[in-house]
Amino acid sequence: MKPRAQAAPVHPDPKTIATLAEWIVAAERPLIIASALPAAAVPALAHLAERCAIPVVSHNSRTVCLPSSHTMHFGFEPGALLADADLVISLESDVPWLPSLQHPPAGCRVAHVGEEPFYVRYPMRSFPSDLVVQAGAVNTLQALIEAVEARLQMAEARIAARRARLTERMRTRRAQLAKDSGVAAHITPEYLSRVIGETIGPDAIIVNEYPLRPDHCAREKPGTFYALGPAGGLGWGFGAALGIKLAAPDAFVVATLGDGAYMFSNPMVGHWIAAAHALPILTIVFNNSRYGAVRRATLSMFKDGVAGENDGRTLADLDPSPAYEVMAQAQGAYAERVEKPADLPDALARAREAVVNGRRQALLNVITPY
Repeated sequence: MKPRAQAAPVHPDPKTIATLAEWIVAAERPLIIASALPAAAVPALAHLAERCAIPVVSHNSRTVCLPSSHTMHFGFEPGALLADADLVISLESDVPWLPSLQHPPAGCRVAHVGEEPFYVRYPMRSFPSDLVVQAGAVNTLQALIEAVEARLQMAEARIAARRARLTERMRTRRAQLAKDSGVAAHITPEYLSRVIGETIGPDAIIVNEYPLRPDHCAREKPGTFYALGPAGGLGWGFGAALGIKLAAPDAFVVATLGDGAYMFSNPMVGHWIAAAHALPILTIVFNNSRYGAVRRATLSMFKDGVAGENDGRTLADLDPSPAYEVMAQAQGAYAERVEKPADLPDALARAREAVVNGRRQALLNVITPY
């Protein structure tokens, strides 16, 4: 039986593209927010952002939307860029910002590309929209590049001035990131994320469930980073990493998991699956002995009440922490517990060696107390 034919890709409406191109050229402080782009869209976004000097924020990023080293990659939180924008392009992003915390200023134009049509009239999805392109990111970006280029001649001086401002802002931002990921008295999530990025290599595939700090872990290539999507749930990461390894047996797959997410994944079964089906991956547990998301949510609302008296650990406390490295060793994994910052680079190198050359699953139980 022959498979059913696939629908042809949807092409963006030329009039809508022309309008959006004019808005881009006229904008003083444009911003692109992207979340989950297909690999084919990344080079086109890189070109458009560089050519027009448009900062890109990968809010709630689930894939590599722009190489970390790109001059217009401005991190993972909209923050001040959103508050100051006069044009926001939401690029295949289901939640481009959190309306209860931040929003564009009055008068800012908002365009959605690849918006999910089923959610347009959902009242809880309170994102303004002045223009919608129903086609996907690849076709839309390619059409925009052509449309914008024909209109840029009169805006070159303004774009050059914006580029200079953004370059200085990026220099300050990267200096702060380097400071935040430095060596401290204990292993911080930022330092651990930096060392992971420096150790695993540019082709490794990271599957992240919560703890990794993307700002501190450079990813340059599409297809080398995946994170929890709206259809996932707590415990998704370990199984997703095993699935990716099954689909790409020659890839070096790294699962970065919070200790709560690791426990929710049924880890003994996960390690058994890795051993039984020859799926060697590296699992890195960011172990702070708590459900960090629960604690942060509690303190955001009740830090001055009873719940704040014990640092928000009520219903979030995972002490005493199990010896995860021993659990993994019972399934044949190479495993270590790492507590000191000075020990981390070598421990990561040993774990990588065990997976890549030893063809053996590995686990690092990294103590990140805060």
